[in-house]
Amino acid sequence: MSFGALFVSELSRLRARRAVRIALLIAVGLTLTVVVIMAIRSTGTGPTDHTMRLRALWTVADGRSQDTALLSVAVYLFVVAAGLAATAIGGDYRAGTVGTPLTWEPRRVRLVSARLLAIVAVTGAFYLVVTGVLVGSWWLGAATRGSTAVPAGFWTDVVLLSARCLATTIGFALVTAGVVLLTRSTVGGIIVWVGYLVAIEGVLANQVRGLRAHLLIVNLAAFLEGVPERVTDGGGGGTVVVHPSDGLVTLVAVVVVAVALGVAAFARRDVT
Repeated sequence: MSFGALFVSELSRLRARRAVRIALLIAVGLTLTVVVIMAIRSTGTGPTDHTMRLRALWTVADGRSQDTALLSVAVYLFVVAAGLAATAIGGDYRAGTVGTPLTWEPRRVRLVSARLLAIVAVTGAFYLVVTGVLVGSWWLGAATRGSTAVPAGFWTDVVLLSARCLATTIGFALVTAGVVLLTRSTVGGIIVWVGYLVAIEGVLANQVRGLRAHLLIVNLAAFLEGVPERVTDGGGGGTVVVHPSDGLVTLVAVVVVAVALGVAAFARRDVT
């Protein structure tokens, strides 16, 4: 079987999962619900009341983000993408069918590579669809019941933010897929994420000097907002500045390590 055919097969399997359809319906439904409520509450009379403003999607002033609706929804989509990746990999382990595709494609690295690429395609499309619904419906609400006035460079900033969020969505999905390949369990992947956030980001970052600047959350914040992030270092280390480029490097490094370990584990271990 060619790699292209293998990818199409894995893509079809992933798209057919009920969890993907349900997650998409919920995400789109929640997005439209928020926009409709905002439009209903909008009086359209001024910037100091409940007027629905197009610029509220994403506005940066003086090097800091002021309006972050687009980023807030993206954070929710990061979590959804991680969940979809976890079930895409862990579902076969749970059902005991992880070895079935190996009957027609025994080369494990090719198989898992196609599966990871399918996860990239589905989670990337998921993000684009929901974000497109958000931006389109928000513009419609602002045009009919609010204000579409935006600062110079607004749409460029929105596109750049969306690109960074798309990369992060795919990154979260790949990291989760790698972890689930290591643990061979959907729940195991979730436990690893929660453990990292609580033990490393929540506890050790406040105690170990110099650690916070190298962790995922603060680096993602700098990368996503596109401006340097000033954080208080743990252990009395003072203030640390994390740049957007640092965030990109950290995200890429985490993805590469997680995927490499996951693929290696799948290629070498018994899949049953």
